[in-house]
Amino acid sequence: MRNSANHELHRIPHPGGFGNGEFSRWPKTMKMRSVIVSVVLLGAGCAQRETAPVPAPVLVFTNASPIVVVADATPDPYTHPTTRPASQFEELNLDHNMGHGDGGTTVGFAGKVVQIEEGGKITPVPGVKFFQLNDNMLLREARHDPLPFTTDTNGTFQTMLDVFAAFGCRKGSTNDWVVYQTGTASIGAEAEGFEIRKVNVRFGQPSTLIVLKKKQ
Repeated sequence: MRNSANHELHRIPHPGGFGNGEFSRWPKTMKMRSVIVSVVLLGAGCAQRETAPVPAPVLVFTNASPIVVVADATPDPYTHPTTRPASQFEELNLDHNMGHGDGGTTVGFAGKVVQIEEGGKITPVPGVKFFQLNDNMLLREARHDPLPFTTDTNGTFQTMLDVFAAFGCRKGSTNDWVVYQTGTASIGAEAEGFEIRKVNVRFGQPSTLIVLKKKQ
C-alpha cells in the first residue's frame, strides 16, 4: 500500500504481537501423525519398537482469559486502545509530517456460543453460522458475507479475522512504520430458531462467550 506522504508501505504486524485471544500457532494441516516410541523391556534384555498415534497440534491461544460475554445486557463489552487513534498517535511518538498509511492486520476470534434455557440451564449451540456485516476498510458498507467456520458440537469456534489498520512513522525515522489505529470487524452469529447476535471484534479480542436468544 502507499501512504499519504507517498511512502511505499508493506503489511506490518502490530508491534504488540499476539493479543489476548490470538493464536500462537496456526497449523496448515490438521492430519494425524505418528512417532516411533521405543519401549525398553527391562529384565528381558531386549527392546521393542511400536508406532503410537500422536494427535495433530491444536490452535493454542497466548491468553485464553479474560472472557467477555456478548449478550443483551452487554452488547459491546470490549474495546482496545488502538480504536482511539488520536491518543495512540501521540503515545507512539509518530510524526504527523510523514502522513499515514492505510492497510490491515489480523485478530484472533474464538470462544463459545450458548443459550440460556428455562430454569437457567446453559447449553451450547452447535452449527452457528457467522457473517461479516461490515467492510474491512470501514467505508460503512453494509454486508452479509458468510465466513468459513461454524461452531462445533460443543458450541466452540476459533478463527482469524482481518480488520482495518492505519500506520504512522516514528519521529526521527523514515522507515519505522507502526500500527496506531485498528478497526472493528462487525460479525453476525446466526442459528435457526434464534435471534441474530451482533459481535464487535477488535484487536486483542479476549475469548468471547456469545449468548443467543430464542425467537419468540
